[in-house]
Amino acid sequence: HMGLIFVIFRVAFSSFTYRMWLLNSLSLIPTLLFLLSVGVSPSALRAFSMLSIHVLFKSLDYPVHPLNVLGISALASLLVDPYLVFSPSFLLSYSATAGILLGIEKRSSLFLIPFYAFLSSLPISILLFGRVHVLAPLLSLLMIPLSSLGIFAGAMSLILYSVGFEGLGTLILRGSKPIDFLIDVLLKIGSKAPTVNFHGPISVISSLVIMGVILRVILSESRGWSIRSPRGTV
Repeated sequence: HMGLIFVIFRVAFSSFTYRMWLLNSLSLIPTLLFLLSVGVSPSALRAFSMLSIHVLFKSLDYPVHPLNVLGISALASLLVDPYLVFSPSFLLSYSATAGILLGIEKRSSLFLIPFYAFLSSLPISILLFGRVHVLAPLLSLLMIPLSSLGIFAGAMSLILYSVGFEGLGTLILRGSKPIDFLIDVLLKIGSKAPTVNFHGPISVISSLVIMGVILRVILSESRGWSIRSPRGTV
């Protein structure tokens, strides 16, 4: 969603300038405002920092792989606040993102992304919370496009209001009401979804076993993966 906001405003600002560094810098401003509006949580900060680092390397025309961007973002966050390593939001966000990046290296599919995120963050979820929502991947599969449409509608309305098309902006906001309704329905379903509970030593053992399986898969499949950027390895 952070990337969606950036792309929307980047397209809007491209009408005024074609200079890469200026275009990217201007597009990061509303993206930063979006970050501040949703709250500077570790997950939101991770998304913004990764986007900023990617934009920086892109403006310098320097090839870099997303896994390297993720690592730089995590290192920078921990240098600023080492206690983030104990934050569930930090651990879940970076583990899920790492799982997605590794997963799409092997097989890229929008339908598989929620499952990559779910599986890679599963050990941490079990260890920290002692339960797993069974329908989480399926609900995420529906929530991601719906929330993206809602954010797109909000961003377009803001742009239209800024250039004097208040009526059209209001029309888009009203048209997005069904999206809000569907999101509320999915949230209610998620709150009532069945969970698998893990208690005491079982949670630790289950977490370690799943983590071991994931690492085994990564190591066995890493020979077929390439972390090369389009113009070389970074």
